[in-house]
Amino acid sequence: MNYIAERLLVLRKHFNYSQKHVADFLNIDTLTYINYENGNSEADESTLKKLAHLYHLKYDNLISEDDFYLPTIKKHSFLKQLRNSLYRFRYAFLFIFVCAVLLFALSYYYKSLPQRIYNSPSVNIGETFDASQTTVVWLKDGQLQGSGDNSNGQLDISDTDLLKISEGATFTVALHNEGSVSSSGLVKKVAEEISEWEYIISLDAGDGHILALDDQNKLYCAGDNTYGQCSFEDKSNIVKIFALRRGSILVKNDGSLIVAGEFVGSSKIAKLNNVVDIDASDDNTIVLLEDGSVETFSKNKSFTSALAWNDIVQVACGSDFVAGLKKDGTLVIDIDNYVLEEEVSSWSDIIAIAAGEDYLVAYDGEKVYGIGKNAYNQFSEEESVKKTLSRVEEVKVEIVEGNIIVDFSPVIDADSYLISINVGSGMSVKTSETSVTLSSERMMDNQEYTLDITALSDEYGESETNSFNFIYQTPTPSVEPTAEVVESQSPSIVEMPFSLAKLSSMSKKEFEAYFASLEITNISGSVNGTCQKGDKEEMINSVSGVNDYELITLSELKTREIKYTYCEVVVETPTPEVEESQKAEENKDEDKEDSKEEDKEDKEG
Repeated sequence: MNYIAERLLVLRKHFNYSQKHVADFLNIDTLTYINYENGNSEADESTLKKLAHLYHLKYDNLISEDDFYLPTIKKHSFLKQLRNSLYRFRYAFLFIFVCAVLLFALSYYYKSLPQRIYNSPSVNIGETFDASQTTVVWLKDGQLQGSGDNSNGQLDISDTDLLKISEGATFTVALHNEGSVSSSGLVKKVAEEISEWEYIISLDAGDGHILALDDQNKLYCAGDNTYGQCSFEDKSNIVKIFALRRGSILVKNDGSLIVAGEFVGSSKIAKLNNVVDIDASDDNTIVLLEDGSVETFSKNKSFTSALAWNDIVQVACGSDFVAGLKKDGTLVIDIDNYVLEEEVSSWSDIIAIAAGEDYLVAYDGEKVYGIGKNAYNQFSEEESVKKTLSRVEEVKVEIVEGNIIVDFSPVIDADSYLISINVGSGMSVKTSETSVTLSSERMMDNQEYTLDITALSDEYGESETNSFNFIYQTPTPSVEPTAEVVESQSPSIVEMPFSLAKLSSMSKKEFEAYFASLEITNISGSVNGTCQKGDKEEMINSVSGVNDYELITLSELKTREIKYTYCEVVVETPTPEVEESQKAEENKDEDKEDSKEEDKEDKEG
């Protein structure tokens, strides 16, 4: 039946079918069908009937040996073509259908999940004002304002939806209303990293690193990690963050702290609790506690008056000062410079403060105030219309019996003179006299010191500072000064020949007796903790209102408000068991004494 094989070949080509198409129609494999066309095998009757149907032939015509005719090819209708196409690509259509069903199911599931909602955080006014060593930034109506150095583009954020800002050494980072973070002046790699942060509620920058916290208490840290400021052993339950120049502090929900990096007092600060604010310079660190008091840590200074501060809401510090913003909008500063101290105390209605190493700035919502070095025009300096005093001249320094005697020519229109010497943490005095005796207790033999003198006046501008260098040499063995008032060359001037540390070492009784001897009655004290176990006297803890080695008139001293704190002696009440034990010991001692007396009488007898 080779003629059937030939007909199958002719018919397939006539209809332009592939061998696979015909095999699929017959539901057999392609090789089997090829054998039908080649005559290698013969199709059975049922297969031939299917083929006759496929080619629109009668079965008899397909298998008859009579003349064979090819059927006319009819064009399929659109529906039939569609049916054939669907049949041909049935598996592809099935796959697409299954994928569509899965995508629909996933989208429905995703919509049914609770969506993460970001609520903009409350804003602490201190987080809208900041300063680096060269630049001051603040927010006004959601926009970045600034002054000082902009050589790195750190003031080039133009958005209008900013909530918080922070200033690094040469860059600015800002938190937006929707929880994203932007920056200007940052290196590209770090800027791209922080731009991917979302749902951020807190943001702070050190010199080269950025800390952030999101609304689910997840901690982020990017940038410089040279000092380990981004290396934390524990990142859980963090509720507050502080980025210092080269360090970081994390506050946990129980009030405890986690510290990283390098800054003054890091090991002691790690033991504190309930920290509200913190600032650090290269040499100093100041910490604000929840009760409005502060703790200070320094390499070479003793900020004694700062320990008596209260009602503080924000802190800042530089290389030689610490400052605090009070609830009433005024500032307090601990610094060895009367002029700067008086200027800062005159500021009012302040809402935020910040500091660089050598300057302090404050903001009242409209104007930025500043003191210190203004090398980059970080704050505006209004030109004074006051006449400037002449410089102090003819300065002479003599060392007499271990004391420093300073003489100089008077300056016309000067009300007083500010004299300072770079001794340890610094020593400064303000006097109206042109001859002053200073204590040399803290000076080292054969050491060079610098003495600065500035003329002051309420009516005229202060004079240029005259600096005088001298070498201290002890003429005779130094004598430990006593807590007596030493009169200088002017009877109206008295010198405190002891440091605040010595005042703090007195008992409360000695302290009050000393000021009573000076007829000073405007002193007040308060309890600050308990005394050490075994102490029987109340001891002074801190003193404010007088300065180290200060030279002042008695009349001025009587106008000062001197405050001190002291420890409270705790008397332990013995329990009945302890009392019985003490009585037993006393009875034993009495028995021993009686026995000794009897032995003595026997010997004499």
